[in-house]
Amino acid sequence: MARRLPARRAPRRGARFGRRPPPGCRRRRHPGAARRTRGDPGGPHPLALRTAQPPGGRRPLRTGRVGLHRRRGAGPPHRGQVVKLLIIGGPTATGKTAAAIEVARRWPVRLVSADAMQVYRGMDIGTAKPDPATLAAFPHACIDVRDPDEDFSVADFVSAVEEARRHHERVVVVGGTSFWLSALVRPLAALPPSDPAVRAELEALPDPHARLAAVDPDSAARLHPHDRVRVIRALEVHALTGRPMSALWAEGPRHPPVDAEIAWLDREDLRPRIGQRLHRMMEAGYLDEVAALVARGYGPQHKPMRSLGYAHLSAHLRGELDLAEALRRTERDTWRLARKQRTWGRGMGWQPTDPSGVLRAAERAFGAD
Repeated sequence: MARRLPARRAPRRGARFGRRPPPGCRRRRHPGAARRTRGDPGGPHPLALRTAQPPGGRRPLRTGRVGLHRRRGAGPPHRGQVVKLLIIGGPTATGKTAAAIEVARRWPVRLVSADAMQVYRGMDIGTAKPDPATLAAFPHACIDVRDPDEDFSVADFVSAVEEARRHHERVVVVGGTSFWLSALVRPLAALPPSDPAVRAELEALPDPHARLAAVDPDSAARLHPHDRVRVIRALEVHALTGRPMSALWAEGPRHPPVDAEIAWLDREDLRPRIGQRLHRMMEAGYLDEVAALVARGYGPQHKPMRSLGYAHLSAHLRGELDLAEALRRTERDTWRLARKQRTWGRGMGWQPTDPSGVLRAAERAFGAD
């Protein structure tokens, strides 16, 4: 009788495609994945393990001194050169303002806010703006410079940073508005500011995308017809300059990327911190502040009043939501914003740190205090 052979075991999935490294080969570990963060001698923040590898496998920028032009191959600065700009970023409610004030206590610096909501007068508690005593002792540029019905663009912010750098030896940019921070390290093209009258005419067009295809085919091919905001902006740029926006982008940014030390502040207990901060804001008169803005005639037609800090409480004052639901939605949307900010920082390759790491970054930027 012939001996029965044992059944042949099917190969494991992926084995025949060489996905496992050969024996004796170690899988290459991503820089910073489980080691001390580069440029931060104090070791990694607990969140660093989650953000070491950005989406798409791109090599991250260093946590320490960052200049995008170096990433493009311009080479490092001379040994001993001191960078005079510090950027303190991070998700909302991580304590960026307190960290910046501590830096200002130790070094003579000019503070510039990178919070798109803190520019508006009368919006103090809802934007977590520093209190009047703190602002008197440590003035900030880009705080209380507009009324809620006035515009303040990213170009205005960049101009304020440039102004501060012209007149002050040490500058600290502090805030979490990703678009503004990106404009410093990944500069924008030289586009004109928005014109409300021109924009109103373009908004009335029956098919803005068809008009864009006629004047700027490259932008029309890049933008979806339903992406109305960007389509209108591309048409506005053409109307104001007489040139396609795609051609302006091809000419490159209006200024080189800044050379800055980056401190990306984050905390593992961020979710409860958001709820605790909202509770303190209510005790400080948050609802009264929103009511005062509504009494002055500000409403959903004004962009700042549609922000997460004011939209739901305004709806409560109009009788559309009860207070508990308005607060629940405010806390929910604040947490969503924080997660988006984390994702953006991870995409930039910026490793999270704690307040002590911010001081170390300041020492690298400004020298020993």
